[in-house]
Amino acid sequence: MDRKIHTHNKNDDQHDIYLVCQAGTVVIIHYDIVHRGTANRTSDSYRFMFKFQFNRLEEPTQPTWNHDPTNAFYDAADAGLLQPIVKHVWNWMIGRVITSQQPLIDQDITTWKTQLNNQDGKIRLNAAYNLALNNEYNILIRRLHNNKEIFRFEAAYALTACRHNKEAITELRAVLKKEEKNEYIAYCIAFIFSEMGSTAIDTLPLLIRIVETNGSCLVKQYCCEALGTIQANEQHDINMVVRCLTNVLADRDQLKDSKDSSHMRLTAALSMAKLGTKAIQAIPILKDALYLDQNRYVNGNALNSIGWLALSRCAILCNQADFKQDPENLSKPVLGRECTGDSSESALLKCVELS
Repeated sequence: MDRKIHTHNKNDDQHDIYLVCQAGTVVIIHYDIVHRGTANRTSDSYRFMFKFQFNRLEEPTQPTWNHDPTNAFYDAADAGLLQPIVKHVWNWMIGRVITSQQPLIDQDITTWKTQLNNQDGKIRLNAAYNLALNNEYNILIRRLHNNKEIFRFEAAYALTACRHNKEAITELRAVLKKEEKNEYIAYCIAFIFSEMGSTAIDTLPLLIRIVETNGSCLVKQYCCEALGTIQANEQHDINMVVRCLTNVLADRDQLKDSKDSSHMRLTAALSMAKLGTKAIQAIPILKDALYLDQNRYVNGNALNSIGWLALSRCAILCNQADFKQDPENLSKPVLGRECTGDSSESALLKCVELS
């Protein structure tokens, strides 16, 4: 979760799969796995790589692949100890709302609570996610106060599985309000809200206030990320969110700029891209970030934001074509219909203007 921390990059697993590939191999892999800090196993040879980063700009609401409906209730039984994690990710990717599992017995909860301190990271994660998926969120919230960093991280990841539990979100919001000056707890909770997405919509006012008043760039970075993921599929308080993010982007002191501050701005720019056309009033600030910010990742995310805004506007204008109204023309497929004028020309001109 924290890019600065590599102390616990291993999860007690002796069976890691290393990315040692033939030249020319294309590997599609999660960003965090690449930055896990795995030892270089090819030190006796040269390595050359092109890296392309892809970011999801909106939450999945349904399968985006050739989905077999018979797999809709995949239970991840083949995932071993990681079963609850895989089930959570699967349900998120196909847009399913899962509020709780089967009724528990006290022995299950007691066992999972004990396993939270196990030396094996997979056993700890299994216990944490099982507690989260069975609405035992208070146990995990208390875990956020633990002195051991890895325990806080595991609790935070597991709590993202409570995204459809309003009581859990309310309790997390209360803890964040109380502990917003405690960096280690505050950024964990902001991260949780960023992973929950639109279900954490009620946290927007608090997140905005923290961005505007908190002194920790790390806390503000995760709050900025949460503003983008929460608003990606929503329209609530959009002007306040855009204003908050543009203020972050515009606040740069190139002489005193720290890495933490620039990471905060690149996250704000990425959140702008997630807002899409809802952030159209931010184009002047995004253009400044594109040309004036010294962090190339801020430049890249600002360019993505402007590009999506321009393309969206172009598509809207093209969609406003005035078709000839004779019945024969209207009976044709949309792409084959004749227009009374060329809407694409004006759309492209507008696209250039916005860019």
